[in-house]
Parts: sequence; structure tokens; C-alpha cells
Amino acid sequence: MSEPLAPPRPLVTPTAQPFWDALTEHCVVVQHCGSCGAWVHYPRVRCPRCGADHGKPHLPGSTWQYSISHSGDFVAIAFSEGTDVGLDIEVDSAPRSRDVWQAVLSPAELEVLDGVDFGERDHAFLRFWTRKEAALKATARGLTVEPRLLEVSAPAMAAAVTRWPAELAAVPLPSLCDLDFLPGHVAALARLGPLGAVRAVEVSPRPPKGATMGEA
Repeated sequence: MSEPLAPPRPLVTPTAQPFWDALTEHCVVVQHCGSCGAWVHYPRVRCPRCGADHGKPHLPGSTWQYSISHSGDFVAIAFSEGTDVGLDIEVDSAPRSRDVWQAVLSPAELEVLDGVDFGERDHAFLRFWTRKEAALKATARGLTVEPRLLEVSAPAMAAAVTRWPAELAAVPLPSLCDLDFLPGHVAALARLGPLGAVRAVEVSPRPPKGATMGEA
């Protein structure tokens, strides 16, 4: 007897990320257009009523920018003052099919991945993927840009953008770094322009589901 097919998972774009992150906390958040006042759902880059650009989430009246990513048991937030930032974390466990690799990687990157030891390929792919998604999130364009048009360094090398899509020519080239402080996860951080110093701060984990105040 064949196993039932798993339902398809939604593609979580940077624009929709706050919506999905809020659902993990049993909340629903809805976009609000600052130009015409319309409430917008599903999450979109542009307001369907007035066409205004919603862009990335931001802190009104502040020079600080931020990016949120959620995977497994972790929610991570990156803050940057004065320029855009992108963050992506992924659980380092679930295998990805070659169809996914081909949808994300350029031919040159696929050739690099094929040269990696078989048992290390899923981890290597996540290095490619988190670097690409972090860079695209920093641009506020996210996956509206074809990931294959952006190339990053090989997984064993220091994180860097090696080819920038022509459609992003007016956007500053982001700096990249890998983040290795999340157990069982692969993560990358991108910032438009120079990266500067990176400091990680861990906050207390949320209580287990069903726990009440005061329980461990």
C-alpha cells in the first residue's frame, strides 16, 4: 500500500515571513498599507489597492533595519543600523531533492555540489541556500528574484556573493557571513555594503507547548 502524499508546503518569501512566524506563536498578523490605509491579506510586496511598495518590515522612525527567520525550534532576528539586512536559518536535517537543487543553484553551483561527498551534499546545499536567501532578503526583493541568477561562494569557502543578478545592479552588493551558533541548523547573514562586526545574543527559549507560567 503506497504512503499518502504529504501536502505541499507553502513557499515562504521574505514578504510573507512575518505572517508565518506569527502563526507559530498562535497569532495572525495582517499587512497595513501606510499609503492608503488598506488592510492586505495575503502578504504582498505592493498594495493591491493603491500600488504602494510595502517593502520589508521596518521600525517606524528608526534607522535600524531587521530581518526575521524561523526554522525548527529557533526564531532568529538580525538588526542592522543604517542599511538593510537579511537572515536565513534552516534545520540541517531534511534532505532536498535534485529538483530543488536545480531550482535554486546555477549550473556552476550544481557542478560544485556534485563534487561534494554524497553524505555531505544536503548540508552543502543548505550553505548555498541560506547564503542566497539571506542576500535576497536584504534587498527586500526576496524570491521574486530567480535564485539561480545569484551565485555565492562554494560551501567550504568563506561566504561571499560571486555573481549579482543584472536586475539588482542598482542595489549595493551585500556582504555575507555564515552563522554557526545554532545547534542543528545552518544559517547565514547578509548586509548591504560592508558587514562590520557581528554579535550574537541568545535569549531564553520559549516554554514547551502546554506549559504554564512557572513550569520548566
